[in-house]
Amino acid sequence: MANTSEDPIRRKDVRLYKRLTLPILRAVPLPPQLPITCPFDLALDRRRSADLFGPISPVGLGTLLKFTAGLQATNLTDSNRQRRFVGSFGALHPAHILIGTRSNGWGVYLPDSHALGVLQVDMCASSLLRQEAEACHAGRSAVLLALLADLDLAESYYRNPYQLLLRDAGVLLGHASLVAAAIDLSFRILGTVGGTNVSALIPGLEFKSSGTGLAWVGSSSIEPLDGAISQVDQIDSLLGAG
Repeated sequence: MANTSEDPIRRKDVRLYKRLTLPILRAVPLPPQLPITCPFDLALDRRRSADLFGPISPVGLGTLLKFTAGLQATNLTDSNRQRRFVGSFGALHPAHILIGTRSNGWGVYLPDSHALGVLQVDMCASSLLRQEAEACHAGRSAVLLALLADLDLAESYYRNPYQLLLRDAGVLLGHASLVAAAIDLSFRILGTVGGTNVSALIPGLEFKSSGTGLAWVGSSSIEPLDGAISQVDQIDSLLGAG
């Protein structure tokens, strides 16, 4: 991460820039999201930094991603500006949400289609990132949620946007933790650890990137059902890993 001591300044003349996507191998649709019936005050009361994580199902992961970052609308005059369930500075949403499994399978959430884009990653960076996350707190059966911010997008609208990127990541992960509480998932924010390896995950990116946050997410049900296929294996199967 670059120097965060300089205050961000909004550009009077926005630089011409088109939001870029990550180089995916294919898109895999996620199951339709479950409705959220939990009252907001109960979600607030439930929210905790989880210690234990069970395997997460595709529908659980998809529901979390949908109500965290699902696309609701795009600005008609500036397609870089979007309305999602979570807020973002300038409505830019510069962070790509990456999902990694124990088997080093990786995908990126595609908000416009509610799907996972399967990624080809640097396996060394993936293994090191998982080790860094485990050193902060054991994830075991959890999937790793990593934020990869598009610096070029942010710098097209703001000078010195680094503080904004970190604040944006904090808002996104905080919002996700409340969604997780509402749908009874285990969630733990790990902060900005592993940023260098997040940036190194995807070779040949066409934009400057910065890793801005990590979190573990899993089921709150720790014991697997007898004879059931591991839900982590289901996520791996979606990504073609494992």
